[in-house]
Amino acid sequence: MNDTVRVIVDKTFLFNDLPSASALSVSGDSIYVAGDDTPVLYQLDKTFRQVGRFLLLPHFAGQQRIPKPQKPDLESMAEGFCDGQPCLALFGSGSLSPQRDSMYLFFPGAPDSTQVFDVNFLYQQIRESAAITADELNIEGAVIAGETLHLFNRGRNFVASLSWPQLLKSLYQKTNIFDLKVVISPVSLPTHQGVPMGFSGATLAPGTNWVLFTATVEDTDNWYDDGEILGSYAGGLYLPENGAAEITWLAPVTDHNGVGVKDKIESITCLHTDVQGYLHALAVTDNDDGTSKLLKIIIKMNP
Repeated sequence: MNDTVRVIVDKTFLFNDLPSASALSVSGDSIYVAGDDTPVLYQLDKTFRQVGRFLLLPHFAGQQRIPKPQKPDLESMAEGFCDGQPCLALFGSGSLSPQRDSMYLFFPGAPDSTQVFDVNFLYQQIRESAAITADELNIEGAVIAGETLHLFNRGRNFVASLSWPQLLKSLYQKTNIFDLKVVISPVSLPTHQGVPMGFSGATLAPGTNWVLFTATVEDTDNWYDDGEILGSYAGGLYLPENGAAEITWLAPVTDHNGVGVKDKIESITCLHTDVQGYLHALAVTDNDDGTSKLLKIIIKMNP
């Protein structure tokens, strides 16, 4: 593992009217942010100004925050294609059924055409394939790489991989929904101050075949309740078509002085690689108080 990588928070932006940021993605010139307990998807421009709000859950229209027992817990967002059209796939965590067993397809080119699907059957297959109990499922990251969907589970850290086109076919045609092949790749993450770290987000690194992921260290007895944030990490993960997942590097997220940040990083997305070979990314944090932060991050692969 390469331990020379530095992950630095370059700038921080506070959003007082964007609660519980939990997932983000870049599509075209826009940044899209979802909250785990808000009924809308937020659109930001390149200057991080809010330019759009799109209602995902009409039955919660008018509510700034959805009560915890009812929230869809949208914790991950992946950019992909559906019927040849760019789309964003948002996934509920699956940590509470049926409230958190949905997938939303948002189309940036047709923002009023959002589709929602019940993916309980998929989550049940993941539980069976990973040999976990119902309360051990907690999907926190999603990546669509070519025709493969990778879902990142927190707690019992593993990646569940399956065919993205086959999943869409099953959902649209409502046939063969139990014939999906799910491959489970366990990932061993270290502890921080004796507390386990768990996946919190993932994105495909541009022009590469590796995944950039985030992991947080939260002092809690379970993955349902919030706890004290002890630190956040970022890392590189190689997911071969056949074989075990391999962590290529792992580093704490720090400020410019090397002090670890205590923000609860929930999701990350890549922007570009500069002439020095540094990777620029955006991350969001959930402050657990109705506000959120957007972090501009620089990843120095060769400091």
